Amino acid sequence: QAIESYKTAMTLDPGDSLCLNNLAHVYGEQGSFEEALATYRASVKMDPKENAPRLGLSNMLRDMGRFQEAVGYAKAAVKLEPGSAEAMTALGVAWVMGGEDLKKAKSVLTKSLKLNPGQNSALMGLAGIYKQTGKNDKALETYQRALTVDPRDASVYNNLGGLYMNMKMMDKAKSSFERAVALNPRQGSIRLNLGIVLANMGLVDEAGTNFEAAIKLGPPTPLAHKNLARVRIQQKKYKLAHKNLKAALKLDPRDKEASGMLEHVEDEL
Repeated sequence: QAIESYKTAMTLDPGDSLCLNNLAHVYGEQGSFEEALATYRASVKMDPKENAPRLGLSNMLRDMGRFQEAVGYAKAAVKLEPGSAEAMTALGVAWVMGGEDLKKAKSVLTKSLKLNPGQNSALMGLAGIYKQTGKNDKALETYQRALTVDPRDASVYNNLGGLYMNMKMMDKAKSSFERAVALNPRQGSIRLNLGIVLANMGLVDEAGTNFEAAIKLGPPTPLAHKNLARVRIQQKKYKLAHKNLKAALKLDPRDKEASGMLEHVEDEL
């Protein structure tokens, strides 16, 4: 219904780039990721001086694991609005999640937080830097700070679960991911992470259910398909594992791990 409303609005004012941006956002929320990306790009083309669709593109590409593209759009957003805390945060978080330029990421996220101290995305980016550099206590402290800003932010619980998992505290990781799912049941990346921790705890069937949900909800990533394939292999459901590995390689044909798993599965068929 929201999609049709925005489409109707566009027929009345075809030059409304913000309406097009809102349409892209709705596409993303409904899991139509390719339509969302195409619509965000159309909005950027329609009004190159409007940053909202550029930031929408960066954040969506980042969540899809397409970090270089995400960084490119975030850099363009910062260039257009050098004093925008939101643009700085998008760039810093894309750098962190891509595992690159952590020094630059810390600098830009710190600047962003000075402009707007209440940004959970920036706080989570900083916590991600601490996690990647082995400073788990500082990462935990930063996530707890983010929860004081918004105790119902599912993304914080999701990232906190990832930290606990790195620290081999699987029960706490499971509880954090379950809390994140309860707050945002339609976020595929949370279901993926819950599936991973359940698989590590030997709860294979529950893990498989969550990997299936992650694939259904999106955004599409090879990781969800590979993890579901591992479950299917443990269950000796090789045909289903084969299907998931093919899907993973369709998303990333250069994925050597998926290729190796596929060879093993084909030997079992």
